Amino acid sequence: MLVALMLPAQAFDRADRPDFAQTTVRIDRGDGTVLTFSVELALSLRQHAYGLMHVDRMPPDRGMLFVFRNTAKRSFWMKNTLIPLDMLFFDEAGGLVTAIPDVPALSLTPRRSTAGAKYVLELNAGIASGMGIGKAANLLLPVRGLE
Repeated sequence: MLVALMLPAQAFDRADRPDFAQTTVRIDRGDGTVLTFSVELALSLRQHAYGLMHVDRMPPDRGMLFVFRNTAKRSFWMKNTLIPLDMLFFDEAGGLVTAIPDVPALSLTPRRSTAGAKYVLELNAGIASGMGIGKAANLLLPVRGLE
């Protein structure tokens, strides 16, 4: 079963941007190297639906972490998302289950996880491969602010 973001993305504009808490996430590349990113947390359905829409630039050490209540296959699109992204899907234990690099801005093509995911980290396109984030990567849990 795929779980898609069901709120109508086209109903949102820049003025509708919800507030997002911020925190730091750490990713172990799988070789002991730990990378740190400052992220906005998307926790509510409204935040999930809005995501990074209308963001026209993001520093390379920033991103957005989507946190879901359950683990399921996830589907994302790039409606009104102005920057290309890497999408990293992590399971409940923090293991990387799907990495989708270089998703083009404004694409309406759904990008789907191949297995159940509880967390989805969006970074600027090219960051994941450029920093060596691959199949062995783990999102280090707990994430501060989610305890």
